[in-house]
Amino acid sequence: MSRTPEIKAFYDGFAAQQAATGVNERHRSIHRIALDHGLADGMRVLEMGCGIGTLTGLLVKHVPNGTLLAVDLSPVSIERAKAALGHHHQLDLRVADVVADSLPGPFDLIILPDILEHIPLELHPTLFKRLCADLAPGGRIVIHSPEPHYSNHIRVTRPELL
Repeated sequence: MSRTPEIKAFYDGFAAQQAATGVNERHRSIHRIALDHGLADGMRVLEMGCGIGTLTGLLVKHVPNGTLLAVDLSPVSIERAKAALGHHHQLDLRVADVVADSLPGPFDLIILPDILEHIPLELHPTLFKRLCADLAPGGRIVIHSPEPHYSNHIRVTRPELL
């Protein structure tokens, strides 16, 4: 059974906390990793699981003549991202299920910032096939995932930090 409605509902409710937290060191670290792996002007970039756009706001500045498609399962998060970042002409913010919905690839760079652990394991093969199909020749995929033991500890002791 799909956990998509449960995950969507969680992130719809989490959007306000994300806004209160803002850009943090995790976002800055993923941003640096993207730059290290070739994020540059003129690229077609896909950010999967953009939330309210905290990382998106860092990435979009590097592709003024490219495109950045930032997607999230949460309509509430996408609306917040549009309110904050909708003025960027090269940015397309969409509600999408990264496993089930078709995305307009190919992309030169695909970034998964801490979302892989939220996608049920049985859907990983489908996701990985999608990533391969949506990646341009010579493109790169950046997957950032929290350390699993730490994630489990936080899930049990401080779920509000997830």
